[in-house]
Amino acid sequence: MKACFIPAICLVTITFTTSSALAVICFVIFSTANSGHHTGWMVNYMDLSPNYCGFVMSIGNVLTNIFAVLLPVIISSAITDMTDRYQWRIVILLMAGCTFVGNVIFILFMSGDIQPWNKGDEEDEEEVVKKA
Repeated sequence: MKACFIPAICLVTITFTTSSALAVICFVIFSTANSGHHTGWMVNYMDLSPNYCGFVMSIGNVLTNIFAVLLPVIISSAITDMTDRYQWRIVILLMAGCTFVGNVIFILFMSGDIQPWNKGDEEDEEEVVKKA
């Protein structure tokens, strides 16, 4: 569970280091850890609802892509001078905060149990017929 905070820790380290080598190492660790997390939460869609995992995943992808479209707007409003290290620090710390909060929410609310809304109309009808 503690490993899920590695991406946020790497991003914070990047903002305060003056070593280019350490920054590159932290970016590599961030990317690797972030890729590893995708294998965990992407499978969770199928765990929650095998019948509707495509629909649920599309909702998640829509939300993700909305933020991806807004990201350049946020960055361009925060950074006016591309060489100003402190403006970049704000953006990277914002990324670290979003990563940290997202991981905490996932850890608190994650479940591998099939949800009750997974049942389709046909399964509901079969249960009614079996009870009758």
